Amino acid sequence: MVEHKDVVIADLQQGHQAWVEEMRTTLAPVQQPEAGVWGRWGAVQYLDHEFAPRFRRERDALAAVADRMPASRAGYIWALGELLELLLDRLTELGQMVQTGTFFAEAACKFLRAFECWCDEAEQGVRALPAGALQSAAVGGVAPLLDRSAPGAATNLVTAKR
Repeated sequence: MVEHKDVVIADLQQGHQAWVEEMRTTLAPVQQPEAGVWGRWGAVQYLDHEFAPRFRRERDALAAVADRMPASRAGYIWALGELLELLLDRLTELGQMVQTGTFFAEAACKFLRAFECWCDEAEQGVRALPAGALQSAAVGGVAPLLDRSAPGAATNLVTAKR
């Protein structure tokens, strides 16, 4: 059981910092228009197999406690989650086409920026939870926020195929 909200927030921030760095490293090669199809394919594989499951666990965990957050904060988190899903679909689509380097690079930059905003909003959302909210039944929903299974494990997918 989570004992203190500050501990959860600190762990979440630390996990997000590592995750954002992993995303920057992974997406850096494909943020250039001249990135090849193999680089884009590797980025899409990372996003589909590593990023998406972790992100969806976190999104579900935040949705489980959204009714305990201020409505505007919960709304921002929801909207950023929707944006990230749309950008993920767009990157997957572009990653399967040739001669889309410029469009993929632009979408990858937007995706990374949206993800950085997501992390900040998620942290603010947990911070905005009322005292005791993490000790209640909502704890089951928040626990996945602290599960950072194997950060960095797939960072080489993009660079391996270049």
